[in-house]
Amino acid sequence: MSFEERLKSLMKEKRITQNKLAEKISVSEASVHHYCRGENSPRMEILIELAKFFDVTTDYLLGLSDIKKYQKDAQVRYEGFDESDYIYCPICGEIVGCNDESAEDRPNYCPECGTKLLY
Repeated sequence: MSFEERLKSLMKEKRITQNKLAEKISVSEASVHHYCRGENSPRMEILIELAKFFDVTTDYLLGLSDIKKYQKDAQVRYEGFDESDYIYCPICGEIVGCNDESAEDRPNYCPECGTKLLY
């Protein structure tokens, strides 16, 4: 799904008009109209405001991920007990590290979905 399709879908879910959305994210109604038609893409700071307003990830808005909501402080899942076993993100299942890595070498966020990881 494209950015404009996701934007229109989220607006429909939230029952918000282009005019009201423009007010909420401090842009012109014409800008929102152009975003909805796929004629323009928002600048990064506007994209972030849209994601915050709709409570979704920027990757979801851009169509890069189907994971809609950012998961805060997700506990990682460990599998196995020897050093060659992997550590997985609890949200998307991406391998985020190995059990043999020291804690400071492990990522704080999943590279795939952006979830903050707790070890």
